[in-house]
Amino acid sequence: YTLSIAEYCKERLEQFKGVVVHMTRTKSEDSPGLTERADMAKAWNSDAIISIHNNAATPTAHGAEVIVPNNNWRPEIGKASTECATVILDKLVNDTGVTRRRVYSKDSTKNTYEDGSAADYFTVINRGKINGTPVVMIVETGFLTNKEEYLKYFSTEEGLRNQGYAIANGLAQYYGLQEAP
Repeated sequence: YTLSIAEYCKERLEQFKGVVVHMTRTKSEDSPGLTERADMAKAWNSDAIISIHNNAATPTAHGAEVIVPNNNWRPEIGKASTECATVILDKLVNDTGVTRRRVYSKDSTKNTYEDGSAADYFTVINRGKINGTPVVMIVETGFLTNKEEYLKYFSTEEGLRNQGYAIANGLAQYYGLQEAP
């Protein structure tokens, strides 16, 4: 499901002028590590890392959420990521009908950044910040373990496309992109 959502996101983003989308994986069998994914984004000089995921928990858990960098070391990355994530979450909620959970960050309890402040917990966010990627986030589109969300958002191509397009439209709005003619 995740790869399909990402492919639809790419498809929609490529409808905007000047956008180049790099995928860290293009097949289900591809599995670069999280550090490697952030390093790939750095090598591509990416403006953003959007790591798309699908949540799992109890059958009653529901909604979309976005995890962003904390505002410790390099707070401009946390600020920009939070602003972009808020727009993306708004699009997911408005365009697909998914419930809004939250935009949040999670600190590591063990690791620190070079200034001694708490590092980000999630590897792709931590490494993206270390690499200086301006916007970094994990988008949790919904819960596969929730029967209603599974049926509405994951069991059909339309549901997967709507999620991918909503993420792309959020990015387009945040960056002020213009559709190509």
